[in-house]
Amino acid sequence: MSENNKERIVLAAIRYKLDPSPEILSLSYVLKNTPGFVVFIACRHQMCRDYYHLATGLKEEGEDGFLTSHDRFVCRSEALVISLNCEQFKGEVKYDELFSRDLY
Repeated sequence: MSENNKERIVLAAIRYKLDPSPEILSLSYVLKNTPGFVVFIACRHQMCRDYYHLATGLKEEGEDGFLTSHDRFVCRSEALVISLNCEQFKGEVKYDELFSRDLY
């Protein structure tokens, strides 16, 4: 795979099991690898939670992860591997998961 096609981490993401109404879709995405889920994306996970609350009025927890350049939602541990493979990770690896602060 060429460097241009190498999968990279793009943004923090949280997926929620939701019916994608037009109001919710105005602030979120439905990805091919997350059937039955709606994904909120932002630079930080807290911003994803804020968008979810804005769209739904609810404050429940979803699954934290990341959006990749291949339009996939990945969990924190897979995101760590991807970020290390393309040298996006900043600093020393201390956990077996990626946190948005590790990218900036």
